[in-house]
Amino acid sequence: NFGADYKDIPVVAASAKYDIEITQPSSISDMAKIRVSDPAGVLKPQNYYISFTKERLVDELGDTFKEITISNVEASAIAEANNIPENTIDGDYETKWSANGNQWIKYDLGSLKNIGAVGIQWLTPTSRTQRYSLEVSTDGEAWTQLFTGMSRGTTEGMEYVITDSIEARYVRLSVSGTTAGTWTSLMETKVYSE
Repeated sequence: NFGADYKDIPVVAASAKYDIEITQPSSISDMAKIRVSDPAGVLKPQNYYISFTKERLVDELGDTFKEITISNVEASAIAEANNIPENTIDGDYETKWSANGNQWIKYDLGSLKNIGAVGIQWLTPTSRTQRYSLEVSTDGEAWTQLFTGMSRGTTEGMEYVITDSIEARYVRLSVSGTTAGTWTSLMETKVYSE
């Protein structure tokens, strides 16, 4: 597992009393292959695969990230009349969108953008953690998942999902409640290029 700012390609090394052939990964999202063979031919060759992951959630962004304007927002449900999806892009950290159960909120960037990170501000983030997934799409139909899991719960401020610069027009958060219950309260969402 590498840090969110890791930019290099991992290099794998191995040693053993048998013959080793290593196929290096071409990127951090690729796998390395290690083939171990018995030079005497007594044991069958074995293949081992190593995959790599990067930390996706961070509490701070570097200076290279620039905010992208969100042109529109919609959600699968509006559970409370005053807690609407537009509250998550109004710049006011006192307003929110609330949802109960499995719901989603989708952001339209207006055109294809190179996305480097998504910032998310949950209600009371250090007292309860949020179950969610983050996806992006170029057309609003086919989605690529960037993250699924729990929020960090380590800062009262915004948490950021690093995306490794992916081109997309739409960003969708799918939520399914918190460790405190089935309700989700999302205060603000921001999208960044790098």
